[in-house]
Amino acid sequence: MMTNSTLGVLSEIYVHGTNVSNAMVMTIIGIYLHAVFVSFTLGFPLAILTWLIKWYRTGDALFLNYSKTLTMVWAVNFALGAVTGTIVEFGLLDIWPTSILLFSSSAFIPLLYEATIAFIGEAVLVVLFIIAIGRWRARYTLSILIAAWLLGSLSGYFILTANAWMNVPWGMGGIPHALYPFLPSYGPDTANLTATLNLAALLLHYTVDGSGSVALTSTNFTSLVGTYLTNPWLPMVNPDAVVTTLHTLFAAYAIGVAPWPWQYR
Repeated sequence: MMTNSTLGVLSEIYVHGTNVSNAMVMTIIGIYLHAVFVSFTLGFPLAILTWLIKWYRTGDALFLNYSKTLTMVWAVNFALGAVTGTIVEFGLLDIWPTSILLFSSSAFIPLLYEATIAFIGEAVLVVLFIIAIGRWRARYTLSILIAAWLLGSLSGYFILTANAWMNVPWGMGGIPHALYPFLPSYGPDTANLTATLNLAALLLHYTVDGSGSVALTSTNFTSLVGTYLTNPWLPMVNPDAVVTTLHTLFAAYAIGVAPWPWQYR
């Protein structure tokens, strides 16, 4: 049975005591709002695509008006999703400072590609589509819309890959099982055992010393831990990432498309 002192040590490892209340509220609100906005961001392009195809086939301007109106809503929703996503990141870094180690190891490549390729590309194409709709030829307009939707889905895949690794740390091999016998082995042994032990020892040292998890914000601390994963690409092929991505993205598409009635006239 854990003593109060043990629970105190564990709580200091995972949270900043002075900021946890505010940061928890910020993260909780950010996560739920972000999930809603992202779902609509992924689903709206499918509704817009359907109405544009109806317009091109029938020539009925009503469907073009539907598309333009929903495009404006899509753009605003996209911006709100970006804002709430930033709030989530601030909360993660403040409440769960061990996420700094996660972002610098297993989540580095997925989040790097999400930020530099998927998110920026999607943002550019959303603006370009706003300019193109109703003005450019059908094949150009639809191509931009589909590309923006695909990049949005790719962005979701990269983020969900990092999230899946937090649940199934693929590449840790038998280390989790050695620490907690009820856990299985997770793929090949590419994690640095020395770094894992260094992390545990340093966390305990700094916590006992009174610094708590603030130590993880120090570059000196991370250099003492060492290289955590010798193969940072493994999270991209995590089996759980595939299942998580398919389930989450299809749910997001359904949520984003469901509110719109498909037969108006």
